[in-house]
Amino acid sequence: ANPKLPYTHFVSVPLNSASIQKDFREFQESVLSDAEASSGIHSSIFWPSDQLHLTFAMLKLYSAQARQQAAQVLKGLEVEACLDAGESLDVELKGLEYM
Repeated sequence: ANPKLPYTHFVSVPLNSASIQKDFREFQESVLSDAEASSGIHSSIFWPSDQLHLTFAMLKLYSAQARQQAAQVLKGLEVEACLDAGESLDVELKGLEYM
């Protein structure tokens, strides 16, 4: 796809378990309490905890054929079945910080 065209789709996994939401809210509270004293970060910059997700890929799918091919590939991965079966998905995030 043309690099100047916008993305049309994204591939993500929801992060909406109760424990993740709780941890996120605790993180948010710690950032806000620390930031209020120094940099003035406001709570409005945080995404709602019940809408958290991890984006794996941004896609530019401008034709029905491209969308169909992407759907076939994603179905072949069976990620949802792995997550529903209780298998863990280990992800390492690096370079995250706030200013």
